[in-house]
Amino acid sequence: MATDANTRYFRTNVAPLLQGPPQRFSDLFEGDSLALAARMFLPGPNLFDFENFEVGDQILASVRDNILSDFVELLPLGMTEARKQLQKNLAGSTLDLARITLDESPVDKDPLFWWPEHPEFTLLFPVAKEMLQIPAASAENERSFSSASFVLDQRRTRLDLDNFRREHRIRRALCAGRTPEEKLAISNDLMERFARRVAEERDQ
Repeated sequence: MATDANTRYFRTNVAPLLQGPPQRFSDLFEGDSLALAARMFLPGPNLFDFENFEVGDQILASVRDNILSDFVELLPLGMTEARKQLQKNLAGSTLDLARITLDESPVDKDPLFWWPEHPEFTLLFPVAKEMLQIPAASAENERSFSSASFVLDQRRTRLDLDNFRREHRIRRALCAGRTPEEKLAISNDLMERFARRVAEERDQ
């Protein structure tokens, strides 16, 4: 009986830990990985060589395709499909050239400085900005969800979505790790802006 219990414990708790890192973390190194997509925009050579993982050409090609799909989504509305395809092709060539130039840059170069220093890659700026904004941790998102529960609770279920967003932004601005004096200054500024807005609408 004890042996069976030990076997079940091993299979349930120990065996998964003994699996190789590529198997346990394979979802981080697939073609739709945001981590790999963001890494495509970072300076430094050999960014896709890992000690315990192998990122093949097929995965990198899938990452590239997803980046270009995101690029197309950021294009202005009303653009014809033919022009979108031309822009996508141009962006693909630009991304390939940018990656070659990034490989030649030092790994400790700040990407927020690298991209503005290379205006020849302006076409990729919108998608580069999107990728470089990916948070490295989920703590800030969890804090946002937590504070949202104070804005939208059981007694305010009919709150309009736009009003919820406005109130939540104000709450986050007032609670974002500032001193009481800073929070008071922000609150006063918001009240003054609100008063001006009301006066302008009244005068119209």
